[in-house]
Amino acid sequence: MFSRGRFDMAKTLVLKLPGEGFEADILLLEEEAPETCRGILESLPIRGRLVHTNYSGQMVTIELRGDDMMKAPKENLVKDVRPRDVTYWYSYWDDPGLIHGVDEYVEIGFVYGRFARPSFVRGVKAVNLFGIVSSNFGSLFSLSRRIRIEGAKEVIIDSK
Repeated sequence: MFSRGRFDMAKTLVLKLPGEGFEADILLLEEEAPETCRGILESLPIRGRLVHTNYSGQMVTIELRGDDMMKAPKENLVKDVRPRDVTYWYSYWDDPGLIHGVDEYVEIGFVYGRFARPSFVRGVKAVNLFGIVSSNFGSLFSLSRRIRIEGAKEVIIDSK
């Protein structure tokens, strides 16, 4: 587990769903995933649609393609995720072009329940763990469950 001092010095981003009046903080794990965090920070603001995953269980993701996509190397890889984890996955790490019929894309994932395991059609995938949702998690849990039924929601990740 991290010491309290570690969190006091960390950079924080904000996850916003404007149509829902929702905001939550994302604590960056810069020591564990420096390249991923750097890429995310350089890409701000990140805008997209938050969708429920098809294969990963209790997880929602933002898919980025084309000019909106930032590429990061594999680092701080995990397959077992926990509620509050914020992850990054690049399609070329596994089977390029297999998913959604696109050659290349990125997913930023938010784990909202303990029944999550990052996966795609070929099975479990390793993802970069680069952040932790550090506020308003209960509302994110409720909202993510609604996304599964209601569909995608507009989302923005920005500096705090």
